[in-house]
Amino acid sequence: MAAASKCREEKKQTEREMHKAAVKLELQRSKQEKEHRQKQVKHEKKTGSDFITRKRQREGDGKRENDRKKTCAEEAPKHQKQLEEIIHSTNTVKDACPKDTVSKY
Repeated sequence: MAAASKCREEKKQTEREMHKAAVKLELQRSKQEKEHRQKQVKHEKKTGSDFITRKRQREGDGKRENDRKKTCAEEAPKHQKQLEEIIHSTNTVKDACPKDTVSKY
């Protein structure tokens, strides 16, 4: 009888230890799942914010490019007029000074 009682007690003890180990493994697994979910959420947020940042940057680049083109289009006639004035002014200087004049200095 004592042997049977001891056997039952050992069996209960091993069952308790097995249950304790199973609970510990379950807690560890749930902890890993939670960490994995948190990493996924963090990655999704980062990816979403990166997408938004890239989109805003593209919009800003496009806006700057359009402004540059607009400025170039507005400045082109002014620049052309300045070039023409320079050309005309150099022609008048050339006309005023004869080419065959030799300086005696």
